[in-house]
Amino acid sequence: MAPIKPEYQVIEEFNDLATQVVQKYPD
Repeated sequence: MAPIKPEYQVIEEFNDLATQVVQKYPD
C-alpha cells in the first residue's frame, strides 16, 4: 500500500484538480 500522505499534500493535489476543472468548465 502507498504510504499515507501528509494532509497538506492531499489538499495541494485537490486544489490542482479543482483548478484544472475550473479551467475546463469556466462559469
